[in-house]
Amino acid sequence: MTPSRDPATLVCASIYMTLTLYAVDLWVFALFRTRMVFCFFYIVAALVSLFISVVSVGMYLDPYIWVRLLGRSGWTVSYYFIIVVQPVALLIGVTGSTILVRWLTKRPNQSLQPTAGRSDV
Repeated sequence: MTPSRDPATLVCASIYMTLTLYAVDLWVFALFRTRMVFCFFYIVAALVSLFISVVSVGMYLDPYIWVRLLGRSGWTVSYYFIIVVQPVALLIGVTGSTILVRWLTKRPNQSLQPTAGRSDV
């Protein structure tokens, strides 16, 4: 049975892919500006998410594309690959978030530091 071709699914998938591309651009910009390691994790996580969304849209538009391209056993392998890659992408993103939060909480709070004033000497 093929899925119904409702426009809401395609609109949501398009928005998701557009936002994922924005996330990739945002973290590449942050990487060039700051040279901080956690940006790499976010870039990889966004690229994996983009790959998953493109494959999902392809499977939505033609549910039997992987069976025709890869055969039944190849389809099974690709299905489980997509299932396993999703938590891996989340783990990569959470790793980047952990590095970011640790960096933010360990840096000194500049607003609590006394400002440099004139010396009375």
